Amino acid sequence: MLSKTFISGFARWAVSFFAGLGLPLFIGACVLIYEMFLLAVVFAPDSWGVWASFSEEFKIWCFSYDPRTGYMEWAEVWVMLLEPLFVLAIALAFAWSQLGTLAKFSTWRRHYANWFGGITIASISLGVFVYWGSPGRDSDTSFLFPGREFVQRSSRQASSLWIKKGIPSIWRISRAMW
Repeated sequence: MLSKTFISGFARWAVSFFAGLGLPLFIGACVLIYEMFLLAVVFAPDSWGVWASFSEEFKIWCFSYDPRTGYMEWAEVWVMLLEPLFVLAIALAFAWSQLGTLAKFSTWRRHYANWFGGITIASISLGVFVYWGSPGRDSDTSFLFPGREFVQRSSRQASSLWIKKGIPSIWRISRAMW
């Protein structure tokens, strides 16, 4: 069983984190790492080995990148770059009255754990994402839509039911599925 001192200490930390400068600094650190990651993905040269193959797959999936022509939806890139900045702006708006205290070094020292915690968590999360998202070096990994076979199979079944049994049977089957 947890002691009352632990619970009260955790409650004090949580209140100071969410009501103080802890959350905006944590979000700022995460946003910094995320922005650096996206810029490294978008502008990765082809000679960077595994990182280049990961960034190409990432750009294909997220930015409609065409490797043959080099075309990419830049509007989608800008959206992914600007979204976290809006979240950071909202967090800073809530802590607006306390931002002036960051001019002192002693305040930064008090919140270094929040800043480095954000950097660490964002870096580990992106590292795991890159590790699991990288295509194999010696295998030709194709990222097909996993539901494609299911959709094709279910549409064939639905069309055969429509032809053989008519509308009422489709109505009963679809209502039973939901």
